Amino acid sequence: MGLAHRARDGGDIAAAARVLRDLEDDDVLAGGLGYGGVCLTPVRRGPNADVPWQGIAAVTGLLDDTTPRHLLDISDPTDLFRAVDSGIDLISASAPFVAAAASVVYTNDGPLRIADQDCADSPHLLDPDITGFSEAFLHRLDRVEPATARTIRTAHNEGFLIELAHRIRASIADDAYPRFRDEFLERYSGNQPAESGRRLQNN
Repeated sequence: MGLAHRARDGGDIAAAARVLRDLEDDDVLAGGLGYGGVCLTPVRRGPNADVPWQGIAAVTGLLDDTTPRHLLDISDPTDLFRAVDSGIDLISASAPFVAAAASVVYTNDGPLRIADQDCADSPHLLDPDITGFSEAFLHRLDRVEPATARTIRTAHNEGFLIELAHRIRASIADDAYPRFRDEFLERYSGNQPAESGRRLQNN
């Protein structure tokens, strides 16, 4: 079952979900297999618009605990937590590539624009467990091999999200998710000092 979401208040998408849920029930009663899950595709109001989480939560609230929920779009690492809080199970996104194309890499201290001059002489490693490259190396590589640099940034961003998802699952298993979420978001949003001393502003 696929739903494209437009309504910011969740009313229209929830109504559509109820109709499709009833159709699924009818199908199961008639001997069918039903839909097997829900795939949500947020339709944003502009290129910089946020994912409409209120509407997504309205849909997942209608589903039983055994129904898989697949979200086809997120904007950045903070959306992983919003997805979990909204009852999403699986996420697909082009966000790592989109950020990399803008010369942005994800870090625990927030998004970092590698093209900025501050990175030119920085020996700080983005993440030894993901790509292991320094900020200075990627900054210079972007000037001589931009396609390769973009590929590395994309790989880093993908690895960052995968590792973050692992940490989220571990925190849920340990009954420590709320604390982990709050601590990560506080650091990522800039409310704690950044290790590298650099962070994109107003992000």
